[in-house]
Amino acid sequence: MSLREWAPVRKFFAHLERCDGEMAEQIAVWGRCARCGGKLHRADFPRVPRGGAGLLSGSVRRVSFCCAARECRRRFTPPSFRFADRKWYLLFVVVVAAALGPAGAEHVTGRVRVAGASPALRSVRRWQRGYRHEFSASAAWQWLRGRLPEPPAAAELPQGLLRCVQQHGRGSPEATIGETINLLVHAGLTSAVGHFGGQITIRRDWHC
Repeated sequence: MSLREWAPVRKFFAHLERCDGEMAEQIAVWGRCARCGGKLHRADFPRVPRGGAGLLSGSVRRVSFCCAARECRRRFTPPSFRFADRKWYLLFVVVVAAALGPAGAEHVTGRVRVAGASPALRSVRRWQRGYRHEFSASAAWQWLRGRLPEPPAAAELPQGLLRCVQQHGRGSPEATIGETINLLVHAGLTSAVGHFGGQITIRRDWHC
């Protein structure tokens, strides 16, 4: 099955949810406020993402923290395995859609059908620009590209990252997309909060 034909199953989304939970547990142990060094307390908030038809059951909450010090209370929201920052769509939809882009008919319909969702073509173009310009200039990408055997050029993101993972992995769509998300989350977390000291590591079997 190709990445364009792939659609997520509930088990795959459950993997992502567990990864967020494991990361939250480790941050609660190792994490400290970037402003004052205080302990971090959980302060999750609700999200209503798109692209999760048949995958979501009940309320969905984004992992977040705030400083326990009363005089500080600074919020820290780590990267997520499920959510793409402030974007409406789930992260796997954003990554796959930005990597594959339109196949042809989308120029007429204005929608890109990937990963069981149909984001607007203009949104997909915006996501592609975000990866190729903002993300490629970020500290997260500098950290990540130094750990890839053959890092892709900025103009090839995020498709080049998916291809790199696929070449050095098992090749199934779930494994490729899951490990790509794993790399993006660890890169974002490491570059944002250096005083975790590399203690946080989430690894998951992505075979669904």
